[in-house]
Amino acid sequence: MGKKPWNDEVAYAMTFYKFLTLPTGVWPLQNYNFFSIVRSVVTVGCQIFMLIFQFKELLDGCNDGHANLDSLTIIACNIMAIIKIACYRYHSRHLIDNYKSAIKDYSESKSLEDLAIMKRHAFIGRSLCSILICFSYLATSIFMVAPFFMSIEDTTINGTKTSLPKTLSYPMPSDCTLGSFNVSIGLYCFISALDIVLLISTCNGNLGNDCLFFGITLHVCGQVEILKTQFTRFKFQKGMKQKFSHLLSRYSELLTLAEYLVNTISIVLVAQLLVSCILICIIGFQCILALHYSDIFMFAKSLTVLSTFLLQLLIYSYVGEYLRNQMEQVGYAAYGSAWYDFPISWRKDLIFLLMRSQQLVEIAAGYFFPVNMRTFMSIVKTSLSYLSVITRNTFLWK
Repeated sequence: MGKKPWNDEVAYAMTFYKFLTLPTGVWPLQNYNFFSIVRSVVTVGCQIFMLIFQFKELLDGCNDGHANLDSLTIIACNIMAIIKIACYRYHSRHLIDNYKSAIKDYSESKSLEDLAIMKRHAFIGRSLCSILICFSYLATSIFMVAPFFMSIEDTTINGTKTSLPKTLSYPMPSDCTLGSFNVSIGLYCFISALDIVLLISTCNGNLGNDCLFFGITLHVCGQVEILKTQFTRFKFQKGMKQKFSHLLSRYSELLTLAEYLVNTISIVLVAQLLVSCILICIIGFQCILALHYSDIFMFAKSLTVLSTFLLQLLIYSYVGEYLRNQMEQVGYAAYGSAWYDFPISWRKDLIFLLMRSQQLVEIAAGYFFPVNMRTFMSIVKTSLSYLSVITRNTFLWK
């Protein structure tokens, strides 16, 4: 299956996600062999190493406030990357079934209209994920150049303000552990390059896996859109029983695929929503501190990271709401067909479909907390409320 060449439509819809998730070992259409396990273990091992290292930096307590907030952000991203890789590997069969079904949809589609709907949803998925990944890589790039901006300090000599070099920092907060060592330029470059690789690995393990989920969920939404069109246009004719049965079975199949996705992401979303609330408060507070101290570079860095996490949460909410609306509207599309011309047995089947469509299929954290645009607004509102309290108490204390 993995060695069969893809056509242009499948390549357009899936190559981007394969590029992001194959290094982490969660790509659904890979060969699940020893090497895929090694990729996942190495990625998780890197996240655990970063997690322990940043915890040590926090416990040592020799960094400034900005570095400690950076450490907390990296720790949160490490935890999310580990959870997502573990859950996607555990629910790999659900993802495999969805992606194999997507390839089948592209290969068996004969209608140009259906193909256009699939391409439109693939474009939406690629566009959203490209923006999200670009923001994450931009934030990583800022971490890369931060040591060069932090390596200059202003000093006054004989009444003249002069910029003098000071000890270089690393892309990740490391001064407590590595600051006391006299490292050569070559070793410093190696450690900095390793930090950059680890940060990119965290981006792919966290946001790259999100893109894998977003892409296939939007494809399922596209298939539901096609099914709605087929129901709306369906008219009773003799010999059409098989086609009507196919529409009903297709709806059942899409329900199963959607439920697979809900089961895969449910536990991940519990951690994601909790971490998102905490990070919005932490990084928002960092932005306010940077503005208070007129640190433009730190403000730009914090704003980029904050925008990345807000965009991540927004896309989760958008995809969750879109999936729920699409699945719910199948019943309205079936009711909009010429059901009054159907035989009695067909109408009974249609009634069961209408009843099933009233049971919402939606992405939910822990199977009970729905993730949609209302959730997004609620989380942002709550996070900003906590942020305002933290900021007010901090400046009043000063």
